[in-house]
Amino acid sequence: MAVTLKLLPIAQQLAIKALLESGKSERSTAKLSGVSRETVRAVRECKNLDPQAVDRIKNGLAGKFYSTVDRSLDHITDSKLESASAQQLMMTAAIGTDKARLIEGKATVRTEYVNASDKEINDEIARLEGELAQWHSGELVNAEGIEEEPTTPAGQPASETVNQGDNGAD
Repeated sequence: MAVTLKLLPIAQQLAIKALLESGKSERSTAKLSGVSRETVRAVRECKNLDPQAVDRIKNGLAGKFYSTVDRSLDHITDSKLESASAQQLMMTAAIGTDKARLIEGKATVRTEYVNASDKEINDEIARLEGELAQWHSGELVNAEGIEEEPTTPAGQPASETVNQGDNGAD
């Protein structure tokens, strides 16, 4: 049976779309929204919802998470730090921060994708291992691979110092 969205208020449709775009499953979105999974699927497939309105709802949800984080942190006291409830508040703060960042499309972990072939990656690993071996052996003094000229205790290059006691006359 085809689901019609005509009777579902637009605000609820936007909220459902925001939940789905924030990573919620169809099942949990249906439970949170009080609608059937078929209705959630229909909203997912709906192409005429304003994406900016969906973003505003997602930002509002992120704001609520940040507010919860802030309230949790405000209630951490020295006495609570010594009890289990402080751990619960910190967990709430951490989860709230994580969820707010997810809703905003920000990273919660640092993972990079390098678009390189296995040969390019293996060549770079070999180059870096060689550089590390040179560093360990003392061949490589700095990151550019240029050996530094020895300096005097005054910081002058050794090649520029002249023995003050020797004027060249014998």
